[in-house]
Amino acid sequence: AEFRIFPNPFNPTTTIAFYFPQPCQVRMSIYALTGQLVARPVDDHLASGTYQIPFDASGLATGSYVCQLHVGQHALSRMMTIAK
Repeated sequence: AEFRIFPNPFNPTTTIAFYFPQPCQVRMSIYALTGQLVARPVDDHLASGTYQIPFDASGLATGSYVCQLHVGQHALSRMMTIAK
């Protein structure tokens, strides 16, 4: 799987793009650095391919967050920064 966030830092919206080669369960979670879940933009069984998910963080505070992507048995994490 491939996974990136652009632009990053952002205000207030960004795009989270990912690719995976086989159909599977996909769950994307965004956490505050305290570990609190603040958003779950994706939680579904998806066909293989490339996806671009818009994310609006206008309801979140300025700071850093962790975006975690679970694709099948794999987990990938990326830092994302909201700069208001």
